[in-house]
Amino acid sequence: MSKNHRLLVFTCGDCMNDLVKKIESYLFARAEPVLLAELGRVMGVSGEELLMAVRDLVGALEGHGLTLLLTDTEVELVTRGEMADFLQTFLDDTDSRLSKAAAETLAIMAYRGPISRYELGSIRGVDCRAIINQLRRRGLLTRHNDDAGVALYDLSAIAWKQMGLDSREALPDFDVLSSHERLLAYLEQDSS
Repeated sequence: MSKNHRLLVFTCGDCMNDLVKKIESYLFARAEPVLLAELGRVMGVSGEELLMAVRDLVGALEGHGLTLLLTDTEVELVTRGEMADFLQTFLDDTDSRLSKAAAETLAIMAYRGPISRYELGSIRGVDCRAIINQLRRRGLLTRHNDDAGVALYDLSAIAWKQMGLDSREALPDFDVLSSHERLLAYLEQDSS
């Protein structure tokens, strides 16, 4: 290493206990809102212990570019609002065309939505978090939780309008392609 380059290592000792570190890591990896009840189950702690750790994490993130977005039922690790202008320079899509992966994701959601990130990843064969986030930033997806608290994604009204359609049923071959069993039969028929 040259004299002009130094490796900076910051240690904080006990700034964060293990539970707080685990929560931070889990929220970072999930990259979406997580139900507090689910987070408590994953961490194996009571609601009170979880809330104390979440408060500790909020404090540990003071002065950083990240913060927690906390509601009565969910928590999400997000960038601070004051970083929006800075991040927009990197995230702004000067080219409004969708990538092939984004278009494929929208097509799957159009026929199979609402769909979870896991189902989408299973169909596409890749982790879809980045594509989902990109499409949400563009306003093309909506998100809601099912009865079990699983996040489901679907096309927004903006996406349907941009496609010039007003419903799923107006999609080409919707009856065939929307059903897994019918899709498999269609593909088998098409390959013979």
